[in-house]
Amino acid sequence: MRISGFASGMDIDQMVKDLMKAESMPLQRMQQEKQTLEWKRDDYRSINTLLLDFRSTLTDMRMTTSYRARETSSTNENLVSATASSAASQSSFSLSEVSQLASSATWVNEGKISDSNIDPTKGMYAQDAFTGNFEWQQGAIFKETVTATSNNQTIAIDSTTGNVQTDAVNVQINGKGGFEVVTEEVLAGEPLAANQALLKDGELTFADGVLKADDKVSVQFVTDGQKNDSVELASAAKAFQLSGGSISTENFQLTVDAVNYTIGPASQNENEYSLIDENSNSIGTFNVNTGRITFTDEQPEGTVIDAKYQQNYAAFSVGAETSKGTTYQNFLLRVMNH
Repeated sequence: MRISGFASGMDIDQMVKDLMKAESMPLQRMQQEKQTLEWKRDDYRSINTLLLDFRSTLTDMRMTTSYRARETSSTNENLVSATASSAASQSSFSLSEVSQLASSATWVNEGKISDSNIDPTKGMYAQDAFTGNFEWQQGAIFKETVTATSNNQTIAIDSTTGNVQTDAVNVQINGKGGFEVVTEEVLAGEPLAANQALLKDGELTFADGVLKADDKVSVQFVTDGQKNDSVELASAAKAFQLSGGSISTENFQLTVDAVNYTIGPASQNENEYSLIDENSNSIGTFNVNTGRITFTDEQPEGTVIDAKYQQNYAAFSVGAETSKGTTYQNFLLRVMNH
């Protein structure tokens, strides 16, 4: 038990409290200043946000779409409603009669595409159902993407592996197709149309004004030559994957450390063949559907593997009349490796 000032008559506790209060005044001032600075910080952040919103609004005001917004109205929204883009002109329309409701355009095949059932476990080339419906051919399939550096630039494609097959070229600009690939013989002196691309000496030429600087031109094409996949193993490997699938069994050539191998007898597995040298010694098996080579023995690091081959493919084109004129689309059917 403690009685303050019993002997001296002084209240020691109160004196200590008063002294502590005087000493804590600088701390209290610092806490007050801290609170004031936090309020200023929050105000600066709010002003910064408002300035950013103001800047974004000014940027949007530079766009013509901000001044060309269109609104539509109908005297009876339950019967007729409309939408308008910024390119629509100011006008009014009246509907007196509806004879038929509009529907989306569709294409319907008039007949079946195969004479027998499709086997979902097989690739298209191995389907007996498509044997008479597609003209399967052999060639080297490539895909290139080129960015135009100037308007009306002529686009060169790598045709060093052989002659480009004109009926097996698919051209797109900025992801959009619709180009009919033609030769000078087909044009017969006529100028190029906007939906045509001239193929001559491994170069594509478009009509004036179609191709602009920075446009991305994507070309998928086939040559009558061979693809060449070559690699030096960075580490030991049991298998090697070709860049293409649906490999033709004709003219396939594999070289492993200067030893040549060709396709031998078929194995027990579907689409799989043995790879043999001139003495009928097997180095492994080859799946012509997926393009995967599996070696009997693991190949050591530094092994040089070189493969030359052609792929099975089918090509066809589709044309259609649209609001922008005639459009074309070429299609290449092939098997992608798994």
